[in-house]
Amino acid sequence: MKPSNTLKHHRATKARRNYLKLQDAPPSPAWDALAAPSVKGIIDPSDNTLDKDYLKSDLDVGIPQFPHLPSDPSDFVQLQLQYSLTGADDSFSAIGSIEVLTPPLESSLFPYSMAFPQVAIPRNGPLWIRYEMDDPTGLYYSSPIKLTCDSVAPWGDDPAPPLTTPTGIINQTYLANNPAGIELLIPDYLDRAPGDTYQAFYLSVWSEDDEEYDNPIAVGPIPANLKIFIPGDRVRQLGDGRFYIVYYLFDKAGNRSRIRLPATVDVVLTPEPENLRPPRVPLATDDSVLSLADAQVGVDVVIDAYTNALHQDKIAITWGTKPLAVEQIGSRVFPLSIRVPSDILRDEYGGASSVITTNVSYQVLRGEAPYGPADADFNVDFSIAGPDRPYPDHDWPDPVNDRMIAPTITSSTNLENEITPADRGQDATLTFKVFEGAGSGQVVEFYWGGTQVTERRWVVDQPTGSDKAVTIPWSYIEAAGNNVALPVHYSVRADASAINEQESLPQYVAVTAIDMTPDDLEFLGVSGRGWLNCDSIWDSPAPDAEPAIRVQVPPCSHFSVAPGTTMTLTWKVYDARVGGNPIAAVQKIDPVVLTTEQIENGFVWRVKPYDRHIKPIYDAVPLGGRAEVSYVIETAPPMPSRPTENLINMAHQGTGNSCPVPRP
Repeated sequence: MKPSNTLKHHRATKARRNYLKLQDAPPSPAWDALAAPSVKGIIDPSDNTLDKDYLKSDLDVGIPQFPHLPSDPSDFVQLQLQYSLTGADDSFSAIGSIEVLTPPLESSLFPYSMAFPQVAIPRNGPLWIRYEMDDPTGLYYSSPIKLTCDSVAPWGDDPAPPLTTPTGIINQTYLANNPAGIELLIPDYLDRAPGDTYQAFYLSVWSEDDEEYDNPIAVGPIPANLKIFIPGDRVRQLGDGRFYIVYYLFDKAGNRSRIRLPATVDVVLTPEPENLRPPRVPLATDDSVLSLADAQVGVDVVIDAYTNALHQDKIAITWGTKPLAVEQIGSRVFPLSIRVPSDILRDEYGGASSVITTNVSYQVLRGEAPYGPADADFNVDFSIAGPDRPYPDHDWPDPVNDRMIAPTITSSTNLENEITPADRGQDATLTFKVFEGAGSGQVVEFYWGGTQVTERRWVVDQPTGSDKAVTIPWSYIEAAGNNVALPVHYSVRADASAINEQESLPQYVAVTAIDMTPDDLEFLGVSGRGWLNCDSIWDSPAPDAEPAIRVQVPPCSHFSVAPGTTMTLTWKVYDARVGGNPIAAVQKIDPVVLTTEQIENGFVWRVKPYDRHIKPIYDAVPLGGRAEVSYVIETAPPMPSRPTENLINMAHQGTGNSCPVPRP
């Protein structure tokens, strides 16, 4: 039993004095060593390894019952723990408080618990603990217990390096040749010992956050050869993709290693991409070189179909040294066109001054597994002449350089940037300041409304800052038509064979001088005496054609009419040769949506059917009247033609009536 507080205090004081004496004098040898203490938390009795969690607080040391338990209250017992880090007899030091046990002592008190201070526990190494007992029979020392303390995880405070994975793609062939699964190698580490174990995790998603992982896919003791495996059936179960493999190492004390970075494997168990064809750049192959004008249109890399393509596959293109954004095939069909950003085109060409060869390649990515590359070389020339461009050039590949000042247009009546009806039929003058960077042999071209004035090409022979004037022929002014803001500019090339131009700022010219009246229609089949008659309704090149009045419609391309524009044609017949009133039953209004062929070459308009639009003429005016056709091109504003008139008589002497239909 323990003593009362007063007695306990007195005896503790005395014990401390004795303890201090003992510290100064060599201990007298014990007759026989007492039984070694016990310690809670031992997980491996073979070397008394302590569980790591028991090292985080004071150790619970159990003092076993000694042979003779005193019964007289005056025969108190003193206990003191001692420890050593080497185990040598002369290396033990007292630690912790002195415990005083007051008789009578009973067996139920044992093992008597004493606390070994946590601060004295080694982080990683052996620890010997014994106890000293002082009672009326003498001073005794116990046999020590040797403990193995380990609070250091494999790799210590550093994260464990990633596992070593197989090279290449994990596919059906790999799994067939490796029935155990994906073979991984644990990096060797210091203090590897029997009893160390591992847990491996096979993840489809990796987070950089410091996560705690559970549900390992593979566990076990560390093999001697450090090889572990991700089972093949689990690999097949999760299918294609990039997978992340992380692992924990545990020593037998339960210390767990940290994770730094995952190892990765690319798995493709579906039929793999094959037969990748070289990429195509149509704008670079059509004329053997990719020009600045091509860049302005937009440059596409074309990828042709390959074997075993899947919608989830992605295309990773590299233009020169610059990768493009990866694009998934998705629902698109081959061939795939993928646009090259203009900044990549510009940066890869750099400051070159002539044609350079650029390699274009691509890979197919199944998940993150790459196939390819397939590649081809293309010629690129973005070189320019004239004023320097700004850097960085955010407007590239826009050919307009604001250092090339807009030209001035002077009309025949000396109006500036305006051409009025008074200037009709007359040439105009274009004037500009010769630009910075002008050099002998450079070629300047002039454009009126986007059309090159070919006969006014100028090979530079004047210095920068001088005035240059050229004449713009009326034919170009007329062909471009009226426009309240018609753009006019000039350009410069390095020489006559150079493919790239820089352009000036545009000058917008107000043009109202052009007569926009469409050309007249023409009746076909007019008789020698100037009449439309029964012979006129038959088309001699096509004798079986339905009878009709045939009208020739002229081309209208010189008015810049776009395909799809409507032309409205009108047919009227008057009941008198001069003046008169329209015959209402005969009139025909026919809207025609123009094709490119009709705009460029004109066409024949056939007024039919005979019974509806021709025969009623005889019924109204047996002796003939006057036919009239006209049309309107429905632009903005509309362009109406002048009417075309001709005498018409649908009487027939042989029948004594109107024209015989069908033709006899």
